Amino acid sequence: MQITIFSGFSKEHNSTKQPSGGTVVNCYLKDDTSLINPVFVLDSANFSVNYVQWGSRYYFVDDVVSIRNSTVELHCSVDAMASWKSLIGASSQYVTRSASAYNDYIIDSVYPATVHTSFESVAIEGLFNTGLASVVVGVVGKNGLQYYLFTMATLQSILFDFLYGSGVSDWLDAPLTEISMELQKELVNPFQYIVSCMVFPFQITSDATGDLIFGYWTKSGQIVDLITPSSRFKQQISSVAVPRHPQSTIRGAYMNSAPYTRMTLNMPCFGTIPLDPQNYVDNSRLTVQLNTDLFTGVGELRISNTGDSDTIYTQSAQIGVPIQISQITQNLINTAVATVSTIGSIATGNALGALFGAKSAIENMMPQIQTSGSMGSLVNFIKQPMLTMQYKNLVTVDNEHLGRPLMERRTISTLSGFIQIENPDVDIPATTQEKDIISNYMRSGFYYE
Repeated sequence: MQITIFSGFSKEHNSTKQPSGGTVVNCYLKDDTSLINPVFVLDSANFSVNYVQWGSRYYFVDDVVSIRNSTVELHCSVDAMASWKSLIGASSQYVTRSASAYNDYIIDSVYPATVHTSFESVAIEGLFNTGLASVVVGVVGKNGLQYYLFTMATLQSILFDFLYGSGVSDWLDAPLTEISMELQKELVNPFQYIVSCMVFPFQITSDATGDLIFGYWTKSGQIVDLITPSSRFKQQISSVAVPRHPQSTIRGAYMNSAPYTRMTLNMPCFGTIPLDPQNYVDNSRLTVQLNTDLFTGVGELRISNTGDSDTIYTQSAQIGVPIQISQITQNLINTAVATVSTIGSIATGNALGALFGAKSAIENMMPQIQTSGSMGSLVNFIKQPMLTMQYKNLVTVDNEHLGRPLMERRTISTLSGFIQIENPDVDIPATTQEKDIISNYMRSGFYYE
């Protein structure tokens, strides 16, 4: 009989690799040999032989034994993977791992994460700008509650100068020769009609203008911007590219999801908001929408991955920052009353009454500070909203020997390299021992080559 012998051929036991070439030699089988573990007797002392082909089967040479001069025995064991390569390749199996094909979205738990953590941050521009801050002032007048729009500069030049300046007589139509400015300010205090004053950390545009009206008075001569119901709500939208995990290009898109990636959005007024990175595995942009009520100062935050229809987070917070405004006044009317009371007490000999009357007159003559609202702070808006990524890194990949997750039914011949099978279905006309060998290698992982 004849066999083909090979020298220097190298392969893994769990590989379907077959040799090429070889030398055909004559031999005979040793008595009481088997198909799985045959012993071939050669009349040539060739100790370099390490692989044999006999018919359609391939064998590993486990040992070369010299039995007499120029005669050796080749003790072999069947290489089931190479012997049945064509049928293995034609079979359809459920492939759990593969070196040549894989699913980027399946988490690969084979590789553990290291303790090393890296960070990456990106600012979300265009929402806040304290340099362009706007002020909305709510004032009660003959037209009801109206909201007027100022910049920080016009708030001083128009509103405060108007309240504290000499222009009161202009819209009271009360000449100074008839009533003094001090008494006018005591009788008519436009300051008391201011119900709110809020600063917004962005620029606001108005769609109307009107006369600045306080209380019962019909005109002030100050034409300012109005916030009308149609311009009450300001909408701002900004988006940013979501950074990718540095290992996602070589390890798979699953690296952009938890637990390998964490996302937090640091948003002024809303605090630090944790986001689920799984929402951004496929979409590379994060969209932030801020809807602000300019009357109340309340803002609604919406976060989405593709647009408003895919909102994944909403929250409300106070965006408008209240400003406390004040003015100095003197109660001239009560001063006059207290002074008259003092004089009357002296005339009737009521010394104690005169004492308290004098005290009241002095207190009323002292300038008093009136305030409206509470004082807030723009410190939250010094920094822009910031998206921060936190990454956990995996140990070095060994795709050649471990592959990556596939989890699909595939024809084996369409793949190459390392393959691992779930519940192998070995329907080939081989011996039971060969089927067991093939099944065990498929289950633990083999190389189709």
